[in-house]
Amino acid sequence: MGGKGSGPRKRINRTLPLSQVRPDVPPKWLDRKGKSEWKRIADIIDRVPDLLAEPDWDAVALLADAWSDFHAQEAIIRKEGTIAMSQAGVPYQHPSVGMKNKAFERITKLARELAMTPQARRLLNGVKPAKDERLNPLDEYLSRRGKEQNAN
Repeated sequence: MGGKGSGPRKRINRTLPLSQVRPDVPPKWLDRKGKSEWKRIADIIDRVPDLLAEPDWDAVALLADAWSDFHAQEAIIRKEGTIAMSQAGVPYQHPSVGMKNKAFERITKLARELAMTPQARRLLNGVKPAKDERLNPLDEYLSRRGKEQNAN
């Protein structure tokens, strides 16, 4: 096979034209909170030319949906608490805690895919974080830690 690595080389068709057009409105299936988040994200993405192609807007909708789910579960947790009681009186984690955590995982995964985290933006070629955007302490630590481990 030649080359490094264990799998076949992935070829990227750099000539594949992708439409940069974004939909004017969020998908109808999003709830009110999801539509609001979709619009907020769209406004941010519009500031970075050529960041997303037309097919990527499905991922934006999924991110907005996860955001809505996260906030819905948070509202339930605020009302009912993080611990529920079984009919036998045994405490257990409220189901909304797990659902909120899953929504958070979806949010972070999709945010990375859409270059909406500091680390993801640093990995993009030609797209730099704004001058006033600074790393948070955790990002700084992880960045230093990664450099130290690569040096050893």
